[in-house]
Amino acid sequence: MPRQEAQTIAAPEVDIIAKAIAIKKEQEYQAQMDRANKVNNAIALRQIMVGMYAHEVVSAWGRPHKVNSTQSASGKSEQWVYRRERFRDSYVYLDNDVVRSIQTSD
Repeated sequence: MPRQEAQTIAAPEVDIIAKAIAIKKEQEYQAQMDRANKVNNAIALRQIMVGMYAHEVVSAWGRPHKVNSTQSASGKSEQWVYRRERFRDSYVYLDNDVVRSIQTSD
């Protein structure tokens, strides 16, 4: 039986791969920092946005007046009900503790 030789990667190819990984990590870090800045600004303005985590919504708006929950095979879905000024309600829909949509009444 012929012996299989281990395939090696040439040094220039290793450098290219290492640089690509470093660039990807830097892009991921920058995306995390951008998200953190957007969320912190929204919380400071007492606003919420799609993509926020449940604890970030609580930081911006406080605890909801009512929570309607559904548990399914795909996870937990919740509707958070906020009683806003002048009888205007707002509804925040979360899937697995992440805001997926926001509904407000005018």
